[in-house]
Amino acid sequence: MVVHPVPAARDVLRFWRDYAPGAPEELTDGALLFTAPPEPFIPERAHGAPVLALFGDYAGDLSAGESAIRPLRDFGPPVADLIQPMPDSAAQTMADSIWPHGVQNYWKSNFLAEVSDEAIDTILAKFATVPSPLTTVVIDHNGDGAMNRVSPDATAFGQRDWSYNLLITSLWTDPADSDVNIRWTRALWAAMEPFTREGVYVNYLGAEGQDRVRSAYGPTTTGWSTSRTRTTRPMSSASTRTSHRPGTSGRLRPQRDEGPWKPPLRSGP
Repeated sequence: MVVHPVPAARDVLRFWRDYAPGAPEELTDGALLFTAPPEPFIPERAHGAPVLALFGDYAGDLSAGESAIRPLRDFGPPVADLIQPMPDSAAQTMADSIWPHGVQNYWKSNFLAEVSDEAIDTILAKFATVPSPLTTVVIDHNGDGAMNRVSPDATAFGQRDWSYNLLITSLWTDPADSDVNIRWTRALWAAMEPFTREGVYVNYLGAEGQDRVRSAYGPTTTGWSTSRTRTTRPMSSASTRTSHRPGTSGRLRPQRDEGPWKPPLRSGP
């Protein structure tokens, strides 16, 4: 992870936007907007300040990975450069402090058609008014590689046409602050609507109703699930908030929003 001050975020995001499509398929990369925590890996002068981080995880030969990630490290200067060889287990947990356990959560997400200049400006303008220092906005680069070469109807996950994903993870500690944080999250999500697409990654869904579940799986998987479960026992809706519940008519319940929720203990978003 390479961390930059927020005043440089517009230039950094534009650089990364142009870099990501040509990066090797062995590289998983993305961008994070968050408030720097008082952790040893962040210089003390940046503690409590809004920052933008580019993350890169290269799964392959170390020398090839260093060459692939070098452009991310050279752009700047950054506040901190945390990129180094490490086990995958360490890479998976190094950002745990950004998503602490036991706090209030409210998430919104959609795939992005592209990371345009207008989308970048919208995210940065809204993040300037974020009410909680625990909130993080993520832009995943999940396309331009192997996943795009799989047919959308070959697996349950059919959303393979979009190269980027927007994830707004609003976190706060006091339940009394729920309204202001939820309003801010919804406002950013609404402002980004012109740049998003209908699909959503199912792991990022909360209790948002069956219309949103259907948008996560797509019409092919949803139709297959509905027709198949009519001849078997229905899926249980008690075990997960994002299961597809087929009905005898094939219609899905309208979208609803149940407010903040607390995720189970886990080591990341």
